[in-house]
This record gives sequence, structure tokens and C-alpha cells, in this order.
Amino acid sequence: MDFKYALTCQALRSRADNGEAIWHSLMGRATRISQAEFERNCDPSAWLDDGESLDDLVRAYEDVVFYVARFDEEVVFFAQHSGFEFFFTVDGRAPKSSDPSAAIAQREWLYSNSASRILLGPNDGRLAGQNGDERIAAPIRHDIRQIQGTVTRFVLYKDGEAVAGVAVDKEKVVQGIYVLRDLRGNGLAQDLANEVSNYLEGVTVATHLSEAELKFFRDFEGAKSGPHMGYRVVAFDPDTQKVSTLYGAESVDLELGRVLAPKGGLYLGTDVGFTEYYTGMSDLADLILEVEYRPEDIIQGTISPNSEIVVSKGVLRGAKFADEDAQEEYGHLLQLVSPKATNEGFEP
Repeated sequence: MDFKYALTCQALRSRADNGEAIWHSLMGRATRISQAEFERNCDPSAWLDDGESLDDLVRAYEDVVFYVARFDEEVVFFAQHSGFEFFFTVDGRAPKSSDPSAAIAQREWLYSNSASRILLGPNDGRLAGQNGDERIAAPIRHDIRQIQGTVTRFVLYKDGEAVAGVAVDKEKVVQGIYVLRDLRGNGLAQDLANEVSNYLEGVTVATHLSEAELKFFRDFEGAKSGPHMGYRVVAFDPDTQKVSTLYGAESVDLELGRVLAPKGGLYLGTDVGFTEYYTGMSDLADLILEVEYRPEDIIQGTISPNSEIVVSKGVLRGAKFADEDAQEEYGHLLQLVSPKATNEGFEP
């Protein structure tokens, strides 16, 4: 049976009725599948560019992942690519199923920030494949699930609901700890920290940070993991066929780039990279982020009447506090985010 291309996640989530709830339900029900299974069930021709095959897309981009979400009365396949979902249904119409479970209904707000996604199940669509192909390993306690991927997540459950989690990478560096907002102050973080510290030799999970320090950590971890870290507005001049920034950087010949047209907008990839610096982000003190936009990363946006294109993907290359006193006082927090961080700043 050929499932037909329906719409993008932006179109689904912007629906006036319950588009946001449907999207969360699809992500929560999603099961990761192979490209072969996706191709057996879906006709991607209306989604891909003319003459492009699914193999071409997968070879060009390493982040393409395929899923299926099954409901009682509906099955939805989707591909995830560059932070977007592209949905396929049996009739080519928008998905309509919504999971009525209390966990989905009450926690929809939860997955809007990267720190809270640590509580999601293995290969949940909202992880955007950032932990690779995950699998469930032996639990370290009856109520602490171990999920292994490019990082190992330890998730604490109470009454069947994920309430706290911590992630540790392959170098045994703690990537973050999170507790549901309404359950904080009940010792869950310390309980999980103790169990994980005992289970993994040489790892200490700290929970003694102040609220301001914890907020900094979560904000910074979110900036580091993306997928959309910053933006730069540029203008396209159809007469000269050049792309230039609005604040005077050197123009780029359009011929240097490649123009793609997947559904949902026009994408322009150029052969010229650049670096931007952003100040702010931290309530503790101003933090300077150095973000590199690499030639191989896409510049995403829609050419509007004003010919604007928006850069949406970058790589965090460095960070330090703008003020020397603040750097000395809070520089240790950067080490919670990266093992290569020093008191002089962060370098991934």
C-alpha cells in the first residue's frame, strides 16, 4: 500500500484546531523504522525534487530518519530531516489521530525544551535522532530504566511516569539532569544521582547547583544541542543573482550554491561558511556564544516579497562570559557542559 505525502510538521502544528496535540501524539507513538520499510509503504515522489530518489537524499544528508506511528484507526509514516517532519498518510490528507492519554495531554508543554527531552522513551520522534538508534538495556533498579544510544540515559519512573532523568556520554561525562517541575524538591534528583554514581564507576552526578546555575546549565545545554542555534538574515538580489547579509558582509555568487526545493520552503546551500557571535542568553551574566555556520549546513527559509532567507543551523564553537569577573565566578559551569571546557571558556 502506497502512503502519500501529506504535509510538513509546520503545516500540521499551525492548524487552528488540534494540530499541536496531533503532532505530540505522533512523536510519542513513533517507532523508528528502516529506509527499506519506509519505501515499501510510502510513495515519496511528491515530496522529493524532480529526478531525486530517496537514496539520493539519504546520501546527501546524514540526519534523515524514518518512523511510523500506529493508532487504532490510522497509521502515519514520516521522515525526519533537518529538524522537520514530513508526514505520509494512506489518503494524502493531514493526520487526525490524537493520543488521549493523560501523560500526553498533561505533559505536552514538557518537550518544548531540550533538557526535558531526557525523559522521553527510546527513539521518540521528539529526540530528532540526536541519540542515534537507541535500545533499552538492563535497568539499574526496578524503577530506573537504562536507554543506550550515543549517550546513555537513566530515567526514573514513579507510578509509570518518567519523572527524572540524567544522561551520560561515552566518556562518562554527565550531560544533564532533569526533574519534572512540579515534583522538584522531593529528593528525586539526589536519589537518581546516587544510583547512577554507584552504577557507573568514576562518574559523579552533582545536584547541588543553585536554581540560577541550573537554569544556566539547561539554557546552555539547549543552545549546544540545537538543532536551531541562531539565525542570520540575508537578502537575495534577483538582478545580480547575489546573496548578501543585511549588514554589509561580502556578497556570495548564487552559482556557488545549490538550490533545493523540498516541500515547505526554498533551501539555499552555499560554499561559503562564516562565524557569528551572540551576546546574552544567561541570567547570571552576559555570555558570548561563538557559532559557526559551515558550508555543508543548509541555509533555510522562504524567499518572500522582501527576498529574505534565514540561516537556521549552526555549530557552537566557543563560549565565555563577557565580563572577566563573571568568567572567574561562573566559568566552572561550562565544565558541566563540556569536558574540554576550562575556566577560560568553552571549546567543544
